Amino acid sequence: MFNVFKANREISKPKTEFKDESTVNKTQSIFQRIEEYSKKIEQGASNPTVLPNNDPNLDQEKPKPNNKLGIIIGIISFIILMLASFIPEIMENEQNLLVCESLEGDITIYYDEETLIRYTANGIIYNLEDQRIIAEDIGVENYIYAFIEWFNENTSGNCIIIERVIDEWKTK
Repeated sequence: MFNVFKANREISKPKTEFKDESTVNKTQSIFQRIEEYSKKIEQGASNPTVLPNNDPNLDQEKPKPNNKLGIIIGIISFIILMLASFIPEIMENEQNLLVCESLEGDITIYYDEETLIRYTANGIIYNLEDQRIIAEDIGVENYIYAFIEWFNENTSGNCIIIERVIDEWKTK
């Protein structure tokens, strides 16, 4: 059997000076374990093992990843997603709505004093770009009343205007 350490050789302490005392302690502890291993080999042990030292500085585990950072990033991401999902609703607060419902289909037109902003429709075809041009030509308020009249004549439903009035909703 090939011995890694010669029995007659004395293991010397490191000649390097360490500034950190924990490094010195680790190094000394390692040398003590090597000396124990060498003594067991001298005594003829077939499978020499050295029990781990109880020195807390010797076998320090790597620091665990900081899970707090992941939790904080997750919470911030969740908040951003929630805010992003409410942006259309927040934008609605600055707009007036024309809500028209009938058996043939429903439409909600979002508008302000200057232009038609967007719409949602179910069962009704609506060309926003063409209707914007008409609304800008005759005025948005006149367009809304003309649309209500058209909707009442051509469908079985009716319309409601919901206006934004200084942080409160008012229906007409």
